Amino acid sequence: MKMCKMLPVLLPCACLPFIFSTAIAANVIFDDDFTGSSVSAAHWHIPTWVSPTDGTYVGRTQFRCTQNSGLPSCINSNAIIVVETYNPTGFSFYGTDLISNVAFAPPTTDELVVTARLKTNQIQAGTVFAFFLYAAPTTGTNHDEIDFELVGNLPNQFNTNIYGNEPLGIGHPQSIPYTFGTIADYHVYEIHWNANRVTWVVDGTQVRQVTTQSPIPVGPMYMHLNAWVPDETWSEAYSATITPASSAAADQVWSMSVDSVIVYLDGAQGCGYTLAGDLNGDCMVDFVDYAMMGKYWLNTNCAASNNCNGTDFDSSGTVNLADLKAFCNYWLQGL
Repeated sequence: MKMCKMLPVLLPCACLPFIFSTAIAANVIFDDDFTGSSVSAAHWHIPTWVSPTDGTYVGRTQFRCTQNSGLPSCINSNAIIVVETYNPTGFSFYGTDLISNVAFAPPTTDELVVTARLKTNQIQAGTVFAFFLYAAPTTGTNHDEIDFELVGNLPNQFNTNIYGNEPLGIGHPQSIPYTFGTIADYHVYEIHWNANRVTWVVDGTQVRQVTTQSPIPVGPMYMHLNAWVPDETWSEAYSATITPASSAAADQVWSMSVDSVIVYLDGAQGCGYTLAGDLNGDCMVDFVDYAMMGKYWLNTNCAASNNCNGTDFDSSGTVNLADLKAFCNYWLQGL
């Protein structure tokens, strides 16, 4: 996790018990902080082109495929998910669809929590950047999907959507305004999923929940991080002001930076009390909360972001050693 390289090597003595603790109730099953020069093939892949109807062409965009592209680059420990106006394989936009190598299924009682910290690197009308879970149709167009989408036409809000064994198409979209910032600012996006509900959380605050049995997806689903340009059938996201380029010299590149992703099982379903160091609300202070400290470590703009999702314990505006010391005072409470 990114916390390991961002937090100080020498921790206050109060944190030493975690070195010997193996009882982690919130079980991390997948994480990536994109520390290499490119995205790791051990965790991710891009699609392989099979046919014109295989899902690698969406809207006005041809996704990169294994036949003509490698995995995305990493810059400053962020995966860079790009869409370009020049496509060397044909006349269209040239996007990216990064897919996890493993699929995730919802537990019966616990919650599967899928988290990403990311931002767009510009606000460009007509572009869409997304973090979502997806299971492609096996027959017909019915599929499972849970989305966060960042739409360039609507930079002050994010889009959520869900499909539970339903046809490709409009789904059940809901757009929600940010409490601070825009799509071009880092936010922490979380999908909480089990057999009975799906919950969307942004920067530690629940923003939407679906509890009906339909359309809750059954899964399993793969995690996707993608960038593309829709056509006029999605009117809210479409823009005629951008067009594909006919040469590499005229290429324009737009991108999303993904700082980290974490997938874990959360066994808490509400405990009826609050712990000061419980940053993710699972009724215990553990490595998941410590990972959140790492996400915001040395952030200096906490006053504008709910005290950096609670990690700025002393409300000084910066997450630093004073906050780490305060966090250590709560370590392993609730376990």
